[in-house]
Amino acid sequence: MYASVVWCRMEIGGADHFKLTVYLLAHPKSLDVPDVETLKTFLREGTFAVHMEDIAACDGVQKGLMSGVARVGRLSHLEGAIHEHQKWLLGELGRA
Repeated sequence: MYASVVWCRMEIGGADHFKLTVYLLAHPKSLDVPDVETLKTFLREGTFAVHMEDIAACDGVQKGLMSGVARVGRLSHLEGAIHEHQKWLLGELGRA
């Protein structure tokens, strides 16, 4: 089985809007199946479903942040990847 990746490209248009383009990157051999269109539909619909769940979660976070009672705090243990990315980014910025 070959892996696939979903890559999201966000272009910020302003403080209140952005353009999101979602790319599904798949190894060419992963598309070498009898009914490739069914596979593509499955991957497209699955990616869309997850994205729609994410939008609802992000909307909730933004409402909480704008509520007036939100405070800056530490990341949850579930957000370790964010912390690792931030450390990497700070290191890269320090080298620039």
